[in-house]
Amino acid sequence: MEFDSAFLQSQEKRLREKQAQLQSDLAAISDRDRGHHGHGGFVPKYPEMGSDNEENAAEVAAYESTISAESVLEKNLELVDEALKRIPAGTYGNCVQCRVPIEAARLEALPEASMCRMCASPVSGVHRA
Repeated sequence: MEFDSAFLQSQEKRLREKQAQLQSDLAAISDRDRGHHGHGGFVPKYPEMGSDNEENAAEVAAYESTISAESVLEKNLELVDEALKRIPAGTYGNCVQCRVPIEAARLEALPEASMCRMCASPVSGVHRA
């Protein structure tokens, strides 16, 4: 299935908006990793709440939460970036696993989708006729 240019332009716009939002969200909780310590280019900010034991415990808890959020945001940004690369390559909308076209409804719901429902399903992996 080939998608028309209007659909692709709409999807690219949505992906760019999502990319900007994810970058903004990441900037709020992390800094760019200039020393390549992290795996994806961002390092979570460490909160400074004080020096007593209760404040230190709160800092660690907040930092652990920030690490989790940063990881999810970074992974989502990676998926969006990859989807944006597939548009000019002419592969957007095709499953990266089986090359079958991804349903338009799935792409509208999740523009960064890289796999069809069948390949994305953890319990399947084999297409049925």
